[in-house]
Amino acid sequence: MNSMIMENGVTFKTLEKNIFSWVCEIGRQFTTEFLERYDRMLMEERDKKKYRHKGYRQTTIKTVYGEVTYRRAVCEVTQEDGSVTVK
Repeated sequence: MNSMIMENGVTFKTLEKNIFSWVCEIGRQFTTEFLERYDRMLMEERDKKKYRHKGYRQTTIKTVYGEVTYRRAVCEVTQEDGSVTVK
C-alpha cells in the first residue's frame, strides 16, 4: 500500500488531511440542513397571532468542524401589554 500511495505522489498525511476536510464539509452541510429544517418546523407550529413572520436572517455559528452559516426566521412578537419586539 505504501508503494501505491507514493506512486501517485500522495502521502498518507495529504490523504488524511483531504479526508478530514471532506468529512468536516459534510458535517457543516448536515448541520445547516438540520438547523434550517428545525427552524421551518418551529415557524409552522408557532402561534401566528403572537409571532408574526418578518423574513429571514443569515446566521453563522462556530462548531468543532468549522463555521456553519444558515438562514433562520425572524419574528415580531406582540406581548400581552401590546408592546412589540423582534426576535
